[in-house]
Amino acid sequence: MAMTKKEQAEMGPGKTYKINHARKGRFTVKTIEIDGEWIIVEIVSGVANAMMEYNVAKSGEQITLRISHILSFEEV
Repeated sequence: MAMTKKEQAEMGPGKTYKINHARKGRFTVKTIEIDGEWIIVEIVSGVANAMMEYNVAKSGEQITLRISHILSFEEV
């Protein structure tokens, strides 16, 4: 189940979260920017999986995620 609008509003730039993403899996990120439906993050630990190997992102890389695909998050 996707995050509610209230949960989305609780996310903030500069914070670190463990997230469970519907398409990318589970990993820890630091938020860089939130813009409507999109969030730019830097992966702190773990791997953001993808169907194509060249789209897999690892620690230290920045990626853009669709917020509605975040199933859950926990601030760390």
